[in-house]
Amino acid sequence: MFHSFVNSTFGDSKYTTLSEYYHEIGREFLPSKTIREVSLPLWTIWPLAWLSSSLSRRNPLFDPTLYALDTITHHLDFSNKRMLSWLAWLDRRNTNMIHINETKCLKCKACVKDCIVKVLTVGDNGFPRMRPEDERFCLNCQHCLAVCPVGAVECHGVMAEQTAEIGPLPSSENMLNLLCQRRSIRQYKQEDLDAETMDMLVKSLAWTPTGCNDHRLFFTVVRHREEMDFFRDKMVKTLQFLIKTGIMRLVYPNFKRYMDEIMGGEDVIFRNAPHMVVACTPKNAPCREADPWIALSYFDLMAQSLGVGTCWCGFAVYAFKWVKALRERLDMPKGYQVGAVLLFGKPDVEYKRQTAPKQFRMNVL
Repeated sequence: MFHSFVNSTFGDSKYTTLSEYYHEIGREFLPSKTIREVSLPLWTIWPLAWLSSSLSRRNPLFDPTLYALDTITHHLDFSNKRMLSWLAWLDRRNTNMIHINETKCLKCKACVKDCIVKVLTVGDNGFPRMRPEDERFCLNCQHCLAVCPVGAVECHGVMAEQTAEIGPLPSSENMLNLLCQRRSIRQYKQEDLDAETMDMLVKSLAWTPTGCNDHRLFFTVVRHREEMDFFRDKMVKTLQFLIKTGIMRLVYPNFKRYMDEIMGGEDVIFRNAPHMVVACTPKNAPCREADPWIALSYFDLMAQSLGVGTCWCGFAVYAFKWVKALRERLDMPKGYQVGAVLLFGKPDVEYKRQTAPKQFRMNVL
């Protein structure tokens, strides 16, 4: 009853302000009460928004966020980009995350069965639905969108028409060849990858799996050799300083095998690779240790399929932790840390056969 009244009232052009809307609502549902207008400071919007998320579910009249809107609209600068981003975030929070096109839906319940966090249920009319109180648990994994046989699901603004159909996969034999023939490349041609190959590699990062589907990973992709020179030069000078001061003995006792190369100015960390991708993750991410390695493993396999050589660079992870100038160059968001580093580029070496490694110890049950 309340919602139908609001829809009809808000659609009436004679009401022009939020204050008039609320006075009309009060006259309709609380005729014996006197509605007073209260001005609230701007900073109260965030605690009020949290409070409203719980109160307004049971009684929309108790939504304190709306009571604050009349005050804050007098203080908002709608040309301010930061304010616009906040408003966009609030709008997304107040929009249903999953929509079902009931004219297409077959009521097969495939989306309900595949929802790992169980935010989708079957409504009284037999169609899948998401309860407003469950929206915050949605992972935006888009499994409901992907599993629907008729494309009736819209998830977080993404519709079936915006996604690709299931395509062919490499055969198991080809996939095994890719894994067996993959080598760590430390000899690179001193030239950049073409833009098409680079764009395809970067695009593939969007599909990397993460713990709890936490899509807050941050990547720095070095697309040009000239930019890599900054990292190389800075690291060579740092290593030379550590050797001259004797600190290297404490940091890495086995450094002597590389001392001549380091003092000679050779790039023993980045291996003269023309490109690099650095995966960073929030320090509070649920799987902050695993996510960067998983992401770059996917990137690694994609690179192999394109004939691009790669090399995991564990030393670089420590280099970014130790050298502030290197870390600042990544321009990481606040609260992030470097998790994994992968070097890549056109190989300047050709391997003629696979290797024959010994199998790992394992327990087969």
